[in-house]
Amino acid sequence: MMSCLAGSSYFDLASARGGPACEALLWRALVVGAVALVGAGLTLLLWPVGLGHTLMILCAFIAFEFVVGFYFPMAALIKSRVVPEVLRTTIYNLYRIPMNALVLLVLLNDLTLPTIFMACGALLVTVSAFQTQLGKQVKLETIPRA
Repeated sequence: MMSCLAGSSYFDLASARGGPACEALLWRALVVGAVALVGAGLTLLLWPVGLGHTLMILCAFIAFEFVVGFYFPMAALIKSRVVPEVLRTTIYNLYRIPMNALVLLVLLNDLTLPTIFMACGALLVTVSAFQTQLGKQVKLETIPRA
């Protein structure tokens, strides 16, 4: 919880001093989250159980929770810019269908923890690629035309 609060506070600091564009910051956060989840999965697969094993997984989860705390206010800001107000509830509800399908897929199959962490990391890498495309699209739309 503390790292989630720290991520949220970092968002406040980064947005207050006018750092890089929101899309670039979110892309970086998604990559850090993907590295943390893949790192946790690889630790479970390759590292022998012991104190080092537990510390590596703990650090990966702390990093991921930091990203979660950063993600929610940043995503709300970007969604308010990109999604039209009239269609907002419809679009948000449509995104819940694939999310619920993925949850059911994970729960109904007998997947190991490393597999789940690696799959979530792969999904975050995919999302970061989409976020890069969104950032390019938003930059093109905000450039004033002569």
